[in-house]
Amino acid sequence: MADFSSIDQNRISDLTAWKICSWRGRKRWNAADVQDDRCIGLNSMDANLSIPHGVRTIDRAAFAGISGLKRVVLPETVECIEEMAFTGCADLESIVLPRRLKHIGMYAFARTGLRRIQIPSGVEELPQGVFESCKNLTEVVLHDHLHTIGESAFGRCFRLNRIELPCSVREIGKSAFAHCYALERMRLPGNLHEISGSCFYACQGLRQIEILPAPVEIGEFAFFGCSKLTAIDIPVTVRAIQKMAFAGCNALVHVKWRDQPITLGDYVFQDCTALLSFLPGAKLSAIGKGCFMGCRSLRRVRLPDNPVFSEIPAVSFWGCTNLKEFRMGPNVTKIAEDAFKYCPTHQGYSTPPGASHF
Repeated sequence: MADFSSIDQNRISDLTAWKICSWRGRKRWNAADVQDDRCIGLNSMDANLSIPHGVRTIDRAAFAGISGLKRVVLPETVECIEEMAFTGCADLESIVLPRRLKHIGMYAFARTGLRRIQIPSGVEELPQGVFESCKNLTEVVLHDHLHTIGESAFGRCFRLNRIELPCSVREIGKSAFAHCYALERMRLPGNLHEISGSCFYACQGLRQIEILPAPVEIGEFAFFGCSKLTAIDIPVTVRAIQKMAFAGCNALVHVKWRDQPITLGDYVFQDCTALLSFLPGAKLSAIGKGCFMGCRSLRRVRLPDNPVFSEIPAVSFWGCTNLKEFRMGPNVTKIAEDAFKYCPTHQGYSTPPGASHF
């Protein structure tokens, strides 16, 4: 392992391969300025790298794109790893983050070969893209002080299958777990304000999702293409489900609804080909166009009887070829002409006498 502790700072010949900072004062090593407790990078190295005690900051892009680096040991003095510090180190398999670490920058470990990572308790935020495209990453250990997981933080971590979100997490950014194909189960903590757009986009292995009562919105494409998800329980706190949130979940059979005011956006359940029924609570406010388009197993629909729900928009139930029972309240006054296109004509349909097509 390369070890800086044995290097004589006064002998430039010992530092031909290195560009690193001293931990005190200002020096010039290998034609590079180094100062103020900062590690600014290197030219070449062994497969194993040990950063010297006293270094507090790993500079921006300090080791970006270095090939052959497999293992990094950071001293307990490191408090900050800046953005892109190790990005693109495709051979990097192991790094132990020190307990005193407080800050990790954007894309700091993106596109590395890390297999497992444990985040110290002093880190409160995982920023945008911090572990994006770590295709060998299987396990992440988080601690109770973490409150934010940034946009695409674990996006395209294809093998990630072990991660538990602590109850302290309040925000999860867009696409945070998109394309995590091996992820099978997820429990979302009870402090989330929303489930962001594309959060679990194309998590093809996701079978079970538990959403504790807290979020008021499920963002667009949040669970798009989660093709093994079979059931979902919508918490009573949710007031809106945005465009295509569950589209393409073709194993989804059951959705459990509560009696809360809620609005469904456009194409929310499009091509959920296994979905059997839509039996929402009495306070459903609206459904968007194409909401159940292509749900060819859908058999029963009972829309609420309340003064707010008044319209069935375009292609809402287009292609629901097995629809047998359809009920709607007397307050529905507008039904799009193609709302039931390619649905069977059946006596089980109940349409209010005052409803008009548009």
